[in-house]
Amino acid sequence: MTYNYLDWMSPDTIYFNNVVPVGCLLKKAFLFSIKLTCDRQHSFPEDAPFPFKYNNNLIQFDSSNNATPYFFLESAAAPSYIVLKDVTSLTHNSNNKVITYAQKIGLCYSTYYYNSFFLLLIYENSTYSLINMALELNSTNYEVPSMGFNFNNLNNIDTNKDVALSINCVDATVAPYLQYQINSGIGSFNIDTINQSSCVYHSSNWRNGAGSFYYQNDTLHGLRDDSNTPFLDTTDAIVNIKSYLQNNANNFFIDVSGTSSGNNFTSSFVLAYSTPCPATPPNADSTRVYTFCNTNTVQLQATSGYASYTWYPATGLSNASVANPKINISSVPSITNYICYVKDTAGCMHTEYARVINAIKPLSIAATTAICGGTQGVLSIKPNPCYHTYWYNLNGGSMQNAATFSNLTQGQYTLNVRDSLGCLYTDTFSIKQINPAQATISAQPTLGLVPLAVSFQDYDYNNTTNIQNWYINGTVQHGKNINYTFTTPGTYSITLIAYNTLPVCSDTAYTTIVVEDSLLWFMPNVFTPNGDGINDVLSITPYYYQSITWHILNRWGNEMISGQQSIDANNPQILLWDGKANKQAADVGTYYYIINLTKTDNTQKILKGFFELLR
Repeated sequence: MTYNYLDWMSPDTIYFNNVVPVGCLLKKAFLFSIKLTCDRQHSFPEDAPFPFKYNNNLIQFDSSNNATPYFFLESAAAPSYIVLKDVTSLTHNSNNKVITYAQKIGLCYSTYYYNSFFLLLIYENSTYSLINMALELNSTNYEVPSMGFNFNNLNNIDTNKDVALSINCVDATVAPYLQYQINSGIGSFNIDTINQSSCVYHSSNWRNGAGSFYYQNDTLHGLRDDSNTPFLDTTDAIVNIKSYLQNNANNFFIDVSGTSSGNNFTSSFVLAYSTPCPATPPNADSTRVYTFCNTNTVQLQATSGYASYTWYPATGLSNASVANPKINISSVPSITNYICYVKDTAGCMHTEYARVINAIKPLSIAATTAICGGTQGVLSIKPNPCYHTYWYNLNGGSMQNAATFSNLTQGQYTLNVRDSLGCLYTDTFSIKQINPAQATISAQPTLGLVPLAVSFQDYDYNNTTNIQNWYINGTVQHGKNINYTFTTPGTYSITLIAYNTLPVCSDTAYTTIVVEDSLLWFMPNVFTPNGDGINDVLSITPYYYQSITWHILNRWGNEMISGQQSIDANNPQILLWDGKANKQAADVGTYYYIINLTKTDNTQKILKGFFELLR
């Protein structure tokens, strides 16, 4: 075990001087750190992952690495933590190091910082004696001047061999420092104090120094300059406590008193000793991983055949006292770590580990819209931060690491997400589209006499269309601006369909044009045959008719004049009466007309009315 402080105000490099002896096999390596809250009073969400480099490999601590909370000058709503990470695959036999990045301390609301690290290496050699190791992490309020630590549920301790106790503290700078006392079955023993020299104190001389101790082949060794003594007498803060314990003891108690700067900064203890208990099963070293993929329950499994089992925590377990309890998915958070204390009939205990990972469903899936006829749709996935690796595909396509799919068209999609544990999550979503096409008809005029010439325009405010189809009187015309002449009276419905590239991405607009018959306007109601050259004759201009018959009557019903003739399409004006009867000027007064008009299809139109003759 090696402890080291770091300069948390700036980037730093921490060197660990513990090594794996030649001929030994590294079994496990754990990197610990003390993660302190910077906000002493307010609660805040769990921190985002913080990156480090361990042996030039980028690693990170986040909420999944929390081992135990403790309270350092802050509320229970925002505890600090001791965190740990399994770094076995990244650890060398010697010269291990951690590179830390500058941590944001100036504005430290709602954040954490890391102020020390310790590295635990566990190795084996068939020629070495078997040892036991126990790690006690402090979860007590650091503002309490006195506290006690109970070491129990230990395997029997062989006090004929060295018994190593190492103490890690953060700071101890003010007298009376920290006083430690062991209470066991044979009495109470003062094992001396820890001051700033024996703690891993923040100083450039100590920050990169050697670590605490190693215990090998039943013997305790200090890594820096501590000797194998029963007192905390120099810098490594280790003590050989074999003389303070009864042989085959499986528990003892440590009292800590005195304060450092008003606080008790003891963070952890490491105990290593020899035991007459048998070796643990081979699989006890590894952590069994159980994953909720497409099931609602999983079943844990410790090594069978032992006398008793105690699972901790008992959260979500059907029975915490059996080898194989079941867990319901609704009872556990995203990741839960379990320890099982396994005892044989003689009371010898070993620990086994399990990690339960809940479903891999991403935190959110967000889809943006596409433009009609385009590929602007985007799918963004926010993965669960407790997982490290995800692969994604759409509609069964190739897998990708990126959590974004771009250039999507409108439609239904199936998203498949697979994590590094092999769990598959499937969801469906839609990419909707917006249609920016805009058709607005501007027509001038919308009412008039036949023949009526109308100018049409697609009044596209946003200039989103470049193809216009005009449907007018059974014809189709194209263009943003067109002209059309209506030659027959009637009411006409005009349709405009406008789009940019695809007809399905279109907008439609409608308007109505009213064309009135010119006869209703060109038949005068007064004429003055007085020879002044103005309005001297009664005439009509019947467009689009082929023949006409007319009768002019006075108020007594006597016919003044009648006529019949074909109509010239190029000069359709017809002279009806010059105001004379029998070559004599007719009297001033009211006269009546009856006009019969015939079209080429023999349909007829009869006009009846009156007019005034004035001189």
